[in-house]
Amino acid sequence: SIASKGTFNWYLTTDPSH
Repeated sequence: SIASKGTFNWYLTTDPSH
């Protein structure tokens, strides 16, 4: 996922569903 919103970005990049 592409998002530069700190923790939100971290959640997206570590999301196993992604």
